[in-house]
Amino acid sequence: MTPGVGGGALSGRVARTARDVALLREADATAPIILLRPDTVPDDIPIVMQADGLLTSLGGATSHAAVAAKRLGKTCVVGCRDLDVGDASGPSLAGRRLRTGEVISINGLDGSVYLGSHPVTVVRIGEGRRLGAAAGRESG
Repeated sequence: MTPGVGGGALSGRVARTARDVALLREADATAPIILLRPDTVPDDIPIVMQADGLLTSLGGATSHAAVAAKRLGKTCVVGCRDLDVGDASGPSLAGRRLRTGEVISINGLDGSVYLGSHPVTVVRIGEGRRLGAAAGRESG
């Protein structure tokens, strides 16, 4: 398991580049997008802002990706050792190639990552805040 750094749970479409995000938004403006990166640097903030979630292969709870995602209110999992963002051949998760637009699910609460879509329940916490939780894992 990898570090979850917040934002609840999210099922979304895989993107690696700003072009991927733009094409996915054009195809379906409402579908959540999960950005895959080795890690992030300050220059990546514009693309992180366009995505709904972030999954990185490097980093920990105090990495740039973790801090930026938390401050931007994004669901994020960092340090996923099974993620290889790869080169031109594309990313892979646990040795399985991922295509742009393919659905994966991430859980920023416990750091789990899944292939495919998984049910997410919206849970209200405090005043007006919403938190996605993997179905069956919400508390309260």
